[in-house]
Amino acid sequence: MVRRKWTPCDDEVVISAWLNTSKDPIVGNSMKLRTFWKRVDEFFAAMMNEKIENVHCKQRWHRINDQTNKFCVAFAAAERQATSGQCD
Repeated sequence: MVRRKWTPCDDEVVISAWLNTSKDPIVGNSMKLRTFWKRVDEFFAAMMNEKIENVHCKQRWHRINDQTNKFCVAFAAAERQATSGQCD
């Protein structure tokens, strides 16, 4: 099995797939976890116009989400350190 080299464009499509699937007004949040990630993988494959099996968007999404959370924590800590009268 060949490992996929994720590009920033791929990451944007994974994020878009996650958002579009999670905000589905018809199905809502009554979807099972396996079904949710299957739909995300299918959305990703359709957007990339590729026939992809076992895309593993779930693992990539969790990595993106983890890194985003770490950035937000660091940014919030940096904002708290600024004293009155200082600029960015």
